[in-house]
Amino acid sequence: MRARIARHRRDRPASWRVVETAHERALPDVVRDAPHDACVVIDALGTWIASVMPQLRNDEASEDATRAAELLDAHGAELVAAIDAAKADVIAVAEETGWGIVPVSAAARMFRDALGRLTRTVAARAERVELVVAGYAVDVRSLGTPVDDADGD
Repeated sequence: MRARIARHRRDRPASWRVVETAHERALPDVVRDAPHDACVVIDALGTWIASVMPQLRNDEASEDATRAAELLDAHGAELVAAIDAAKADVIAVAEETGWGIVPVSAAARMFRDALGRLTRTVAARAERVELVVAGYAVDVRSLGTPVDDADGD
């Protein structure tokens, strides 16, 4: 993994500024504060959700899955509000959810469901929504209409 990260850093244009939100600043703040001439790439929503989940450990939500899901959704709503308020262009990358098996563990199901809800919310606001498979981008909106799935299942 270290070699992979080093290669990504080496291959980036020198003008790019990379912010590791797990260590430097909260992602909603980075998005909200980016200048109008910037382009913010969130890579990726799933990585961000995974970084938020440990914050729930010390909360009353650790024993209550419904409360934990509500807290994850609140974090997601904060990010969506930051994207809505952003002066910069924002590109959000998200891992697709729901194509595999239903995870066995409650934490993995919570992650998958929270990511699905966040991805759907971000996509609904986006100018473009593309699915990339094997290096080919498909314009998802040209293929059909959104499905309203309030449960995220």
